[in-house]
Amino acid sequence: MLLTLADGSQAALEVTSHSAEGVQLRDAILGAENNQWPNPGSWYWRADIGSPRDIPELRERYDRIVRYCEDRGITQTGVLYPWEHQDPDIAWLLKSSVELWGSPDLTTSADGSPYAFEVLPPGGGGAVDVELAGLASVIEAVLSEPNQVRHIDKLNRATGMQKHLFLILGEGALPFEQWAGLMRTPPVIPTVPLTLSPGLDVLWFVSSFSHNLYRFGSSGWEMYPLP
Repeated sequence: MLLTLADGSQAALEVTSHSAEGVQLRDAILGAENNQWPNPGSWYWRADIGSPRDIPELRERYDRIVRYCEDRGITQTGVLYPWEHQDPDIAWLLKSSVELWGSPDLTTSADGSPYAFEVLPPGGGGAVDVELAGLASVIEAVLSEPNQVRHIDKLNRATGMQKHLFLILGEGALPFEQWAGLMRTPPVIPTVPLTLSPGLDVLWFVSSFSHNLYRFGSSGWEMYPLP
């Protein structure tokens, strides 16, 4: 792919992405309905999924599990013991990577529509890298991943022009500290320079839930707000 620069010259461009292991498989399994399923109960429910391979079985069982939990006032399945619940669906749930969280006080969203049953990855947390001091090192680690190396090698086959990589950082691509730091308002421009892979002139990247496009090249870091 060719990128036309502001001065009219052209650069070689590769577009790639990176997410945590299992994210693309999870999204493929979830399909068109994405992460919101019809809610069989009257509470808001969230399912934290460790392994996407548990999604098909959860889809078959979740209606019965939600009704079982609401009937007994169970709001968190992670604290249940299998010997206390002689139910095949609960038995499967407790052996799986899935944990359900119910909120009896949340029954409708702000617009008055019923809450869906949401399928989400396990939550994260921790300190926030407010100065993005650790961003360069984690980006360099992403660039060393096999998929990114293949794209950079492809760029290096282009001759006589700059080589640009556009990287989309999806769910789980970065540690929580840097991912949250990129979402801060007002945004921060990193100060620690990147060491780009040999042959790569410019890196562009966007991160999930961030409102800024970042660029690193010979002139250092640049940031561009996204609409």
